[in-house]
Amino acid sequence: MLILLVCVPVFGVASLGALHIIYDVRHVSFAVAPYYLLVARGITGLAILPRRVLIGLIAAYTTVSLRADYFIPYKQNYRDPMRILASESRPGDCLVLGVPQQASRVPVYWDAYYFGRTPPSPVDLNRVETAPCNRIWVPWEKGWTTSAGRYALVRQTLSTKYRRGPAWSFGGMDVDLYVPK
Repeated sequence: MLILLVCVPVFGVASLGALHIIYDVRHVSFAVAPYYLLVARGITGLAILPRRVLIGLIAAYTTVSLRADYFIPYKQNYRDPMRILASESRPGDCLVLGVPQQASRVPVYWDAYYFGRTPPSPVDLNRVETAPCNRIWVPWEKGWTTSAGRYALVRQTLSTKYRRGPAWSFGGMDVDLYVPK
């Protein structure tokens, strides 16, 4: 029974990954109740003092963990920005990431939500003036781009050839579109 309770969720999550579906806790939430029963059974097998200490540690950890649920100012939302990018982008559009390519989650989420579709061509900020781009998309990942200096640099670089067009704001990410002057 224990092997089934562990292997089925792990196999399920691995299968979802193979299909380019981003892991979400709802994919394995069905395994929570049996898991808690197994943990409770293990705790009842302990002596009284270690059991009380363990339950106290669990309660303290749970109390500290509540901060993440109730006091973080925004939750990451990549689905809506990727939807805007996929529906509004045209051939010839380019993508300038507000962070270094290897730090951005945009390619990961594009692959997950729009597997098989070609994203706008990625362009390095240093080469944006010479790149053959009709329009420039700039996704701002709020977790990474808290530096006002980096944002000002991107805006200044793009302002020589482009003007800022529509902008969309979501939890965790903003999307700006720059169009030719």
